[in-house]
Amino acid sequence: VKQGKITRDRLEDALGVQKQTAQRLGHILASGSAITSKDLRDALQVQISQIVFRVFRWRDGRYQFAATDSVDYDRENFAPMSTDFILMEGIRMVDEWPIIEKKIPSFDIVFRPVVDPSLIDVGAGTGAEGSGAERRSASSTGRIRLAAEEERVFRKVDGVRTVQAIIDGTGTGEFEVCRILFDFLNRNLIAPAGRGEVPSAEREPEVVASSAPGYVV
Repeated sequence: VKQGKITRDRLEDALGVQKQTAQRLGHILASGSAITSKDLRDALQVQISQIVFRVFRWRDGRYQFAATDSVDYDRENFAPMSTDFILMEGIRMVDEWPIIEKKIPSFDIVFRPVVDPSLIDVGAGTGAEGSGAERRSASSTGRIRLAAEEERVFRKVDGVRTVQAIIDGTGTGEFEVCRILFDFLNRNLIAPAGRGEVPSAEREPEVVASSAPGYVV
């Protein structure tokens, strides 16, 4: 709904079917052609990644992890993440989040563009990990080169949307969106424009994760 892929009414209809049949909501939406199978796979990947990687941002609390022999999950649309991958990504986030949070301390911050969107050029592999030479070349012509994922985020920066709204609207993980916004700030492509309001229902929920040997789902 937040990405504009389905309407609120379509969601309510699917929730009604779910209540009657106990089927997974994603299956109901995909089988009814409300979304594509790719939409479902992408959404599940982001949703589960968010749940898992938020654990690395907890600063205090009581932790309890219990291994199980089997875990019920949508095998058709989601591939479990290996423990090695989770640890590597988690360590990267632990290193980078404190730096990002110095400029983006809250998801209710609003940013505005400070460059003309018509100057944006989209090119694969020329984003935050692109070479300095490529960026200087783009700057010398007055054009701004962004990777496709960066361009999607930049188009959501309008002086009205909060960081949380940008995350929701792009369907991308919190860390990746904030990393891109942080890069935009360093490149003087955007600037703070005040604070908005993040609805309480959209604030970070309590995280519960189930684990199987070697995998987290």
